[in-house]
Amino acid sequence: MKDKKYGNLQRSIAAILIGVVLIFMIGIVASGWQEKQDTLPDGENSGDGGNTTVDADNPNGDTAGNDGTADNNTQIKDEATKIPEFINYLTGMGCTEDEYGRIPFAFTFESNAPLYGISTSSVTVEIPTENGSTRFLVFSSDALTLGKIGAVSPTRDYILGISKFFSGITVAHGNDDIISYGGTSDLCIDLSAYKDKLYRENGSNVYLDGQILEELCRLESIDTEIYRSTSLPYSFVDFGKTVYGNTAAVRVALPYAEASETVLSYDTESCKYILSKGGKEKIDILNGSVAAYTNIFVLFSDTVTYETSAGTETVVEAEGRGTGYYVSMGKMIEIRWKTDKNGKLIFEDLNGNKLTVNRGSNYIAYYKSSESGTVVIE
Repeated sequence: MKDKKYGNLQRSIAAILIGVVLIFMIGIVASGWQEKQDTLPDGENSGDGGNTTVDADNPNGDTAGNDGTADNNTQIKDEATKIPEFINYLTGMGCTEDEYGRIPFAFTFESNAPLYGISTSSVTVEIPTENGSTRFLVFSSDALTLGKIGAVSPTRDYILGISKFFSGITVAHGNDDIISYGGTSDLCIDLSAYKDKLYRENGSNVYLDGQILEELCRLESIDTEIYRSTSLPYSFVDFGKTVYGNTAAVRVALPYAEASETVLSYDTESCKYILSKGGKEKIDILNGSVAAYTNIFVLFSDTVTYETSAGTETVVEAEGRGTGYYVSMGKMIEIRWKTDKNGKLIFEDLNGNKLTVNRGSNYIAYYKSSESGTVVIE
């Protein structure tokens, strides 16, 4: 009987120990499951017009790798949401005090020429002209520091009007309007009056540099340190947030002409769209960098082509209204654009709200509304 009693006792103790081990193991599994749930994406909320805004430390819906401490997560988020002391007016990004207080210059560039200074642009506007050709209007806040800028082309009155939307001082080599349709008095530095100060390549392409530009500003009594601004067509998303569209858009093709087709291809590493013209990436000869942009805006605009004894001229009706697309971070949405009664350009989502966009450099394409069906976004 004694042996049987001790046997029962041993079996009871063993059962208790097994129960304790099982409870311990269940606790570990439950803890691991809860930890997995904690790493799932959060912080997402839908914005207007189908856009989505996501926390900056989780921009792609994935958990960023770190050493697993809460302090590191907090530090990363604090850095992402910290508002810089000085913010570039055109990009919404942090900048130096000198850049903050400087007037943006808007250079009219030959889009198919060798280009200097395009990779540093805050905003690049592409504008159709005759026979499928285009011109760039390249805005720079640090032009006075560049070693070479161009190739600079003639401007037109409606191009000056587009420059006005971004408070730019236009720099051009003459004006080749062949008609008069209500010109503008916006400020423009005409390089054709200073031919002895310019560089030339291939007999026709015209270039200057930051020092020449600063000298011309002195000659024309332009104070480059007075900060002039107007409300931009869009608003920037809060620091630490990212705006997404609702349709995939990793490639944007704008067939202005076969030899002048513009393609913007999404680079997942930089989260920017790389600009190509005529099948070749646009390389900034000044520094070897590609021209790349965070935001793309395609604006379908009415155009009028005039024929005179002096030739033809295509005029983009930039002071009107139309439809278009906003493309960023590999996604896109449809938008509307218009100029209001005060002559300001405004981008809106389909709900009529002013468009909120990601902070960074911007490419804007005016495209003939009659040919909108030829644009490819995929």
